Amino acid sequence: MVMDKSWISSDRLSNAYDKGVEEFLEFAQSNNPQLDVIPCPCVNCINLCHRSIDDVRYHLFAHGFDESYKVWSFHGEKLSKLDSRCPNESRPPDFINTKEMLHDAFNYVENEPDSLKSLLEECDKPLYVGSKYNALSGLLKFQHLKGQFGWSDASFDALLGVLKDVLPSNNTIPTSIYEAKKLLKGVGIQYERIHACENDCVLFWKEHKDASHCPSCGTSRWKKNTQNVPSKVLWYFPPIPRFKRMFSSPEIAHDLTWHAQGPVNNGKLSHPRDSPSWKLVDNTWKEFGKENRNLRLALSADGINPHKSLSSKYSCWPVILITYNLPSYLCMSRKFMMLTLLISGPNQPGNNIDVYLAPLIADLKLLWETGVKTFDAYKKEYFNLRAILLWTINDFPAYGNLSGCVTKGYYACPICSENTCSQWLPKSKKVCFLGHRRFLPLEHPFHKRKKDFNNQQENDIIKNPLSGEEIYDSLTGFKNTWGKKKKTKKETSRKQKSRKQTSKKETPKKKTSKKKKESIDERACFGSGRAHFVVDPKSRKQTIQSIGTKWRNFKHTLYRDYIETQKDDPEEKKSLLNPPLKYPFLKKEDWKLFVAQRTSKQWEETSKKAKKVRAHHKYNHHLSRKGYARLTTEIMQETGLEEEEIDRAMLWKRARELKIGGFDSDVQVVVDRIDKLKESDSGEGTCGTHDVLTQALGTDEQRGHVRGMGKFVTPQQYFYLPNTVKHYMDTEKKKYDKRLNKLEDELEKLKKGVNNASEAESCQWGNEDLEDNPDEEPLDMSCFLAVDNASNIVAKGTILMDTNEEEFLRVMLEICLHREALLPVPLEEEFIMEVGDAIGQILSWPRHLVIPCSDLEKMLAKPKTKPVKDLKSNKQIKQLRGTNEENEKELEQKIVQVEKVTGKEVISEKEKKTEKRT
Repeated sequence: MVMDKSWISSDRLSNAYDKGVEEFLEFAQSNNPQLDVIPCPCVNCINLCHRSIDDVRYHLFAHGFDESYKVWSFHGEKLSKLDSRCPNESRPPDFINTKEMLHDAFNYVENEPDSLKSLLEECDKPLYVGSKYNALSGLLKFQHLKGQFGWSDASFDALLGVLKDVLPSNNTIPTSIYEAKKLLKGVGIQYERIHACENDCVLFWKEHKDASHCPSCGTSRWKKNTQNVPSKVLWYFPPIPRFKRMFSSPEIAHDLTWHAQGPVNNGKLSHPRDSPSWKLVDNTWKEFGKENRNLRLALSADGINPHKSLSSKYSCWPVILITYNLPSYLCMSRKFMMLTLLISGPNQPGNNIDVYLAPLIADLKLLWETGVKTFDAYKKEYFNLRAILLWTINDFPAYGNLSGCVTKGYYACPICSENTCSQWLPKSKKVCFLGHRRFLPLEHPFHKRKKDFNNQQENDIIKNPLSGEEIYDSLTGFKNTWGKKKKTKKETSRKQKSRKQTSKKETPKKKTSKKKKESIDERACFGSGRAHFVVDPKSRKQTIQSIGTKWRNFKHTLYRDYIETQKDDPEEKKSLLNPPLKYPFLKKEDWKLFVAQRTSKQWEETSKKAKKVRAHHKYNHHLSRKGYARLTTEIMQETGLEEEEIDRAMLWKRARELKIGGFDSDVQVVVDRIDKLKESDSGEGTCGTHDVLTQALGTDEQRGHVRGMGKFVTPQQYFYLPNTVKHYMDTEKKKYDKRLNKLEDELEKLKKGVNNASEAESCQWGNEDLEDNPDEEPLDMSCFLAVDNASNIVAKGTILMDTNEEEFLRVMLEICLHREALLPVPLEEEFIMEVGDAIGQILSWPRHLVIPCSDLEKMLAKPKTKPVKDLKSNKQIKQLRGTNEENEKELEQKIVQVEKVTGKEVISEKEKKTEKRT
């Protein structure tokens, strides 16, 4: 009965869909009347969940019927024999028609006729009287169950013995598994046992078939104390006889052409025939593609542990061939996955797997180049069978073994090869790969980011991978040697020592080859030192370091006293042939080598370069290993000062002080400048890099380094963090306290009776009170930086130099007020566009937007009418200067009181002149 299934694709609200669902449920119940639940064929369950009839009806209306489920095999529908499409159940093996199976297998395949005759005789014998199975079909049934459920040989042997006793006495069941294998030997396909070298050097095959020792390493073919037990065996199952056996079956031969007769491709990758590799083969080798019976194969290899124990180190490598001509539901089934090679353990072959692949490659080359004459049982004709290997299936380590590519280390990417961007991480002792930004589009911003990655821009472009021809050309002339290297006695002794150390819970240190060479020299030096002196073994490192420094000094002494003064004079140069008599332990050969080295042109060039470098280092410190951190603690203990009160000028002076006392001539000049600047208080209150030490040295501060503070202190930490800003605020506060004290003194004098104008005018207010002796102060280079217009102040900095340009000044940005403000002249090379990212940078700033702090203070001090109101209006500018609001309010109150008493504004003549100018 053919059922109408067109309702599956119709609307779920239609009457046709409602009627179809009811018919489907009646059909499922009629085939399984005793079951309360049935598999649900909805889109979500897809026959994996068993539900009641009501739940299945709800799911079919709620989720819909699975349209790919066309043969209702899970609900009792049987598949017709003529339907060659994918069924929902695998075909069960048929053991009844054994004679027909044997005739199909032996009619068109070259085999011995005696084996066919013996098998036909077994087919004529019944398993026992009254059984529907004959002797061969019954044994095949048992063998199928053994493989299906994984029975061991011992259990199967015991089962045959029990069945022999249980069944009637005239049964034909074999008594043991040995007799069963002997009977089934004619049905199965032959295999080869190929002996291999223990070190994976060569197979004892073809020209080496009769050899007793390995021609490469000389290892014996046999195990120790034996003459016929091989040390290693390769099990080879030839694929060509099995391909012929597949075409001897009409059904399988028809399925092998499914890829050409199957449904039309709908644009999706549903089968390997839809892949570009398949189409490339058909277009490149058209004669091969025209024959639909030619095979497309894939090879898979990986290591397995046959003992089902994770702790076992035994590794066995199977190599499997997959036939892609079959339908998608058959090509990956267990029945059609051919085991071609079985490489025995206990160790994995690694890169030497090519040695074991030689027999399989020979058969594959035969199938590709010439082909094999094969009979097609479906079309009843002979044809030339050919095959091609499309690809391999394996994990990444096995991919490296099969392809010969490097899959670990610095060049771990087989596609990029030598262009792999890799980097060694010394802390984690691993290799990382940071070149992934090159695969982004060229306009992507990640190409130019540094801080988020490896502090470098990515300018590399994706390079095309090597083609097959380029790889082949690069390997021309390359010779490979197979096999594992022999272990020397030294290596074995080292391994034994390391095992003893690990047993004592002492982890041996891993050393590279360079470190091993250095350790040999160090041992020799330390051994000679202990032979002549009493040395504590714990001070080994310090002893070797002191020996090295003394050795360098000794060589320099020899060069200075005996070579440097005589190398230019040809007459005195003859005396250099023999070593000096002062040092009789010097050998003549070593002396000649030393003189030739020190008189060469290369040595003169290197010495000149070193002298130039040393000439730049005028101000060398004498801290030794103490460092600036311990020097700070010493100063704190001696003087009682706190760490914040010790500036870098004091540290710089103390670090360059000689042990005898005093300073070098070059250092003494800078020390005198520092003392003068501190006496005049010109460096007090300076916020930024333009401090006392910078003024004394006369050079700008370098980027990334702070002079007088050690190696690990950055400019960001020292100059622009709150500690320095707090020091600046304290100095400003002292200034205003000083001014307030002077005003209070004058107010007290006025209250005591000084009311006339002459006495009031005799009180000089302006320059002495509101300014801290400006004539004595040096030129103040601090400034405010504005954007767009002069009122929009965004930062504070220091004017470094005037470039004599009309538009720009060179300024160092020190304090940021508005982080998101854009720079007028951004640093494109560093990708700095905002003010917040430019702290500590030297910038070009428009001249009209740079406001010196001294001019701004004068503007604040000279209001047009009433100074108190002007001070209040400029409250924001006072905050930029870092002043204290409470001190400013007190100052305003004092000024108001003075004005009430005197009746005049507190403005000096000098301020009036500056007011006119502004």
